[in-house]
Amino acid sequence: MLLKVENISKSYGDITALKDVSVNINKGELLGIIGRNGAGKSTLIKCIVDILEPDEGNILWNNSLNPQKAISIGYLPEERGLYLNATVYEQLEYYALLNGMSKDDFQKNVNVLLTEFQIEEYSKRPIKTLSKGNKQKVQLMTALIHNPEFIFLDEPFSGLDPVNIRFFKDYIKKISRLGKTLIISSHRISDVEELCDRVIMINKGTVIVDEHVDKIINANCDKYRYFIRCNDNRIQNALELNNIAYSSANDGYEIILEREDEIYNLQKIFVDTGIKVDEMVRQKQTLEDIFIKGLDYE
Repeated sequence: MLLKVENISKSYGDITALKDVSVNINKGELLGIIGRNGAGKSTLIKCIVDILEPDEGNILWNNSLNPQKAISIGYLPEERGLYLNATVYEQLEYYALLNGMSKDDFQKNVNVLLTEFQIEEYSKRPIKTLSKGNKQKVQLMTALIHNPEFIFLDEPFSGLDPVNIRFFKDYIKKISRLGKTLIISSHRISDVEELCDRVIMINKGTVIVDEHVDKIINANCDKYRYFIRCNDNRIQNALELNNIAYSSANDGYEIILEREDEIYNLQKIFVDTGIKVDEMVRQKQTLEDIFIKGLDYE
């Protein structure tokens, strides 16, 4: 199964939201979409799931232009929308029937989901009586109730507390292992890095990066950054004598080396001078570091 986005563009009046965007998504991928506010992330998802129609270009599902005939889609929108007077059970049944499920299949799926999401005791309660976290769970369940092949999650962690963020992450990992294809748009770049193998970065409606996370980080990590914790004031003199730039950070020092082997020379200097180092840790470049500093990627 292949989702192919071909040269799509979308404008809202004079504002260009997407410009000549192309991307392929294969079955079983866990893909992240990142970018600043207004970059075009949500517009891209809405075009793919057929909520918006692109001004130009095509979206093909196994070479078909009609997604409803080609594939089952689950969608968690950024703008949450639940029927607050409906019970949890009624809400889920409504979405299941909208997606063509039989009542028997729905009954099997809903019992499993209610148990997995730990809200079976709330199934007969009106949604308006639930906590914010449980409302978010119901919203995600509406995207999953019909057992879709492709699942689009737009800002899935928005407004969640740390406990529910971890629950959502673990559940996303679980359904990914089952072979589902997931596309996640999030401002929380660290979460995208944790969950996704591949990332699309959008800037002003254009895809500027489409690559695996590890390759992006490696391509932008041309220096070696270390954190050193040491209470011996002589360390500053040792760093300066060896022309190693440093800065104070978190009760220690942050240094950047040009070559990886320079750290062994530095360790030898510490030993020869009797400087005791309590901690020396290589600091990994993160996707968020790269995004904030400005991507320099080829």
